[in-house]
Amino acid sequence: MPTQHSKPSRTRFIIGSLFILTGIILLFVFTPSSTELTPVERVELESLKNSGIAMLENTPNVLNHQGAAAIEAFTSITQLAPGEMLGHRNLVIASLLVLEKHRDNQEKEPALFTATLQATKKSLAILHQQDPASGIPEILDAKLAEILNDPEAAVKHYQAAMTLRPNDQMLGSEIFMLLRNNPDVAVRDQAILDATKNRLDNLVLLEALVRYQAENKDPKLLQSVTALIDVLAPFAATLASQTIDIKTELPAFKLRLQQQDATVWPELKTRLIQVFNVMRQEFGYQTDLFQLQRHILEYVIHDFSNDFHTTNHPPIDPATAINVSLTAAPSNNHPASEHNVLDVAICDFNLDRKLEIIVLTPDSLTVFVAVPKLGSQWSTLCQTSVPAGMQHIVVADFDRDATAMSPENHAIADVDFMLYGTAGFCFIENKLDPDTQSRSLALAMDPAELSADTSIVTATLVDIENDGDLDVVTITQHGLQIIKNLENWDFIDATASSATQADHAQNQRTVAAVDYNLNIQADILLPNGYFENIRHGRYRWRENETAATTSNLPVAAIAIADADANGSWDTISASDAGISIAFTRTQPGQKTTVINTSKMCDLATAGVTTWDFDNDGILDIVAWGPSGLWAHRGLGGGEFDEPLEPRGLPTGKVTRCQVGDLDDDGDLDLVIVVNSIPLIIDNEGGNQNNWIRLHLAAEPDPKFAVQRCNTYGLGSRAELLVGNQYQLQQVSDQVTHFGIGKQTAADALRVLWTNGIPQSSVEPDTRVTIVEN
Repeated sequence: MPTQHSKPSRTRFIIGSLFILTGIILLFVFTPSSTELTPVERVELESLKNSGIAMLENTPNVLNHQGAAAIEAFTSITQLAPGEMLGHRNLVIASLLVLEKHRDNQEKEPALFTATLQATKKSLAILHQQDPASGIPEILDAKLAEILNDPEAAVKHYQAAMTLRPNDQMLGSEIFMLLRNNPDVAVRDQAILDATKNRLDNLVLLEALVRYQAENKDPKLLQSVTALIDVLAPFAATLASQTIDIKTELPAFKLRLQQQDATVWPELKTRLIQVFNVMRQEFGYQTDLFQLQRHILEYVIHDFSNDFHTTNHPPIDPATAINVSLTAAPSNNHPASEHNVLDVAICDFNLDRKLEIIVLTPDSLTVFVAVPKLGSQWSTLCQTSVPAGMQHIVVADFDRDATAMSPENHAIADVDFMLYGTAGFCFIENKLDPDTQSRSLALAMDPAELSADTSIVTATLVDIENDGDLDVVTITQHGLQIIKNLENWDFIDATASSATQADHAQNQRTVAAVDYNLNIQADILLPNGYFENIRHGRYRWRENETAATTSNLPVAAIAIADADANGSWDTISASDAGISIAFTRTQPGQKTTVINTSKMCDLATAGVTTWDFDNDGILDIVAWGPSGLWAHRGLGGGEFDEPLEPRGLPTGKVTRCQVGDLDDDGDLDLVIVVNSIPLIIDNEGGNQNNWIRLHLAAEPDPKFAVQRCNTYGLGSRAELLVGNQYQLQQVSDQVTHFGIGKQTAADALRVLWTNGIPQSSVEPDTRVTIVEN
């Protein structure tokens, strides 16, 4: 199962450069209208677009990827659909990325660089004609000037873009980054003022602004100090270690500014210099530095216009869908016979690419491994006692112990466990004996080591700072609680500095984490709204009906999914009143809006999750509650079929359900807890359709710690593209499973890592590993 990387040759790159020139000439001769395309041609163009974008995004991120294939793809699209902006803009971006990648070699290959530069300028000229009002061509002009090391020209182009995009704050910060070391003080100061208009949340900009204001005794420093009190709050402990007490000092300076104390200016200037001398080394400061320039990939157009697309494809007729049987496994094929099971989980515990079942009882945590033989097919691999009052399992790599190697020769870490319940929480470490290679479980941290609420209702994983360490969000009787991971099994309660409005989560029973507004920051969703991540580990409450509720009954569970395949996160909510879906629309970095709601069923529901049990590439739902367990087959377009109940399921209350391919046959099975007994539901027939399994492996470069991701890329955005079919999943496990129906391959598999870097596999294998390094 090789890792997917594209390595085109230099010869192909030269041909690609010549192809651009030829394509630009053909644009004026061969310009069929996209409306003349047949449905088959449209699907072929969709596939070309999918692979083209994948290769384009890999150009700066994959070693030895030269970018010629992306240039060829978008040149073809401009010829076949000249009225579509996607082809023109993406062709310019692909060309700019190639120029940037080969800038350092232009002296060795001047003819190649000159030819690509000439073609890029011609493509830019056409883009200006096609798009005279958006300001994007002017921004791409500026990016070209930066590649050519002409900052003066870049500034002029950004200024031209600002006249067309007056509300785009990033343009001011782009100019600031070009001029912040300019020897002309007046020019430098104006750049600071322009960049910080209505933008007092960036540490780098704040440092420049407060120094300017202190030197010039600007009364607006009062406003900046007020912003600093909030922005620096998560760093209070770090600054205190350097004898800087911002909790008392900044409010005192603010008071003196309000009182117009003339002696405050030199003292405040000196103290702010000391503050930022400390802050420059901090992860938050470094991430803010990256926030000041928009990468050229952020201007890529990912889909054709609405005019290009024909009417929606008709929903799948259930009568023509493949026959899938969901059946309770034989009595000898279950992980335990106890009648007091509280929770179950599925994971690859021993890193053998097979799934183990984790079972929690009131006094133990047990790992069961599949060992086909006479008698029970699941045997105990290891077990440990657990503190009383633990009712739930969370699976994650909490200690980043990447000491093993995957079959593709990438460093991987084993998973650990967080347990929580009425007695708080504890951590259980997955330990490997280097001599015997045997595994065991050990209590890494118990509730007594961290001041925590005595009872936790629910919990989920989230990386609050995008630092690559997985933190935990819980709901307690007091509201939201944030447990921050400091590495090496050191955790702190960061609620006070991270979520000052935590009480909005009181009385909630479910929580989920996802980048809800698509700005590369993980938000925290509740049924009554969400905590928006505003960077530096800080959250701001947003009142919003994130869940579709049809009664006053409390929401028992929410699941996050793209139910209608429009690239925006929808919320599936479960309660005693049944299951409902809130469909949303989101533009990256903008507000997410609920555009429609739908009631799926009236069955009292305690839990809900998503899967694709028939591998047709359309989202399905499995739900459970007092009456048992049932599945809803997805029909496409956010529509779902009537409930389907497994055969042989005992009558009784189902309290837990986990999804995974337990028998490794290509379709997804279930392990549930019914009447406090674990039970496996076999999927027979789902593998008649084809599937792709995605493994993520983050191997961070120590030189770029600011771009570090968690080991398994949990929270990343995974997108599968096959022609005009689109699937989106949030990576939440070691394996992400996509069904692809009768297709034998996909055009592209794209991962947007939690650090905001996209990486794609073109025509991926059925088992693909994408590595971030």
